[in-house]
Amino acid sequence: MASFVPTLLAAGVGVLLGIYRGLWGWEMLSVSERTAICGALGLIGIGTGFRLKVNWLLAPVSLILLLATYFTLLEPRFHMYFGTNGLTCLARSLPASLATAAMLLLLINFGRWNGSACSVALLAACSAILAQTLYCTIVESRHTAYFHAGQIAFWSLPVLLRSLFR
Repeated sequence: MASFVPTLLAAGVGVLLGIYRGLWGWEMLSVSERTAICGALGLIGIGTGFRLKVNWLLAPVSLILLLATYFTLLEPRFHMYFGTNGLTCLARSLPASLATAAMLLLLINFGRWNGSACSVALLAACSAILAQTLYCTIVESRHTAYFHAGQIAFWSLPVLLRSLFR
């Protein structure tokens, strides 16, 4: 229950940014793909509310869950300009991550939520993934795995390093 408000904020930021840019990517997904991706992101959001002694395990487990979702649902097909399109996607999703991280850090500072840095990073990444899922028209497994779900690794890397080298 402690993760309800932060998860709702992260989802809200991702949805608002996706709606602002356009729902072209969402329209290209089937109902089962939409359900599975939202379910995986929801499980990640719920998982961040638990207080684990080894909370640095959340990032790899959630990344594996999301990658498994992408690779079982979406086709691996070739598309032109893989790296260029991917880096553009990664850059477009950063505003959702930054907005979510800023709001969650404010919640932590005002004592409304006792989340960890790992939880902040995961929810910020989920917000970015949701924004890009709504907007991006490239529904190919490698693209979504590297450049959409890669947000989890990107945002969680500093947190993982910090917890490992304390």
